[in-house]
Amino acid sequence: MSENLEFLKYVNAKDSFHFLNMPSPMAKANYFYLQEIGHYESCYPFVSEHNHLDTYLILYTVSGRGLLTYHGMTYQLKPNQCFFIPCMEHHRYQAALHTKWDFYFLHFNGMNTESYYEQYRQDHFQILTLEHGYVFANIMQSIADLYQKRNPLSETLINFHITDLLTKLVIASSQHQMPRLAFPDYLKRVVNYIELHYREPLSLDDLASIENISKFHLSREFKYYIGVTPNEYIINMRLSHAKELLKYSTTPVGEIAALCGISNVSHFINLFKARESRTPLAYRKAWNSTAK
Repeated sequence: MSENLEFLKYVNAKDSFHFLNMPSPMAKANYFYLQEIGHYESCYPFVSEHNHLDTYLILYTVSGRGLLTYHGMTYQLKPNQCFFIPCMEHHRYQAALHTKWDFYFLHFNGMNTESYYEQYRQDHFQILTLEHGYVFANIMQSIADLYQKRNPLSETLINFHITDLLTKLVIASSQHQMPRLAFPDYLKRVVNYIELHYREPLSLDDLASIENISKFHLSREFKYYIGVTPNEYIINMRLSHAKELLKYSTTPVGEIAALCGISNVSHFINLFKARESRTPLAYRKAWNSTAK
């Protein structure tokens, strides 16, 4: 992951740093763990190009301008902008022509990194412009400071800071996607129909016919704006109702399935177990035990 020495001569050594870390087995098994961190004050023609690295990269531009080449596209990197990518895919970042580029970078990994990345990326790759970018720089500096101190709590605290950084990235990404939340009126009507009729047999064709639109268009738009498919939304509604009945009634499981719009009891039990990791009866028993 470390830069080619040929290009490090285009980094101001006085005001830059770069640390490589060897995480402990405990950190690799349980935490978000640091692999590499740095702060470079660079100038053209500094460049870093990698592929097939088992790591994720967060890079934040403090000042100046850089360029990122990723997925066949080249993006400008301006002050207060940040990106987050998996490094298994080819990528190249470099100082732009005729300018200096001051940036922080963090290579890390961990068991839940992929899920954070998917939340950050959502439907497409994006460069984020941050309202309070200095906070990201401060977090990365704190991680670097912890690496240098290296006491028994360093890896735990580094995990805390990386989690904080990822949480802020996901929130910032969601704010960039906020226009999606103002979804079309016809989708509001479909969602309202589902919430009123989820106990009845419902198909994608039924829902599409309500608004006289293509079921393929409805499925695509529903997933884009709401985050799940229409079928998944219906299942979630049915199982939420089932959980209420299991908690607060003595109604038999077979009757609950029918009351929630699922005619096949075995199918109901399998759906419930797949999402709750236990059967409806086990869920009822656990809830009753907790409630006593």
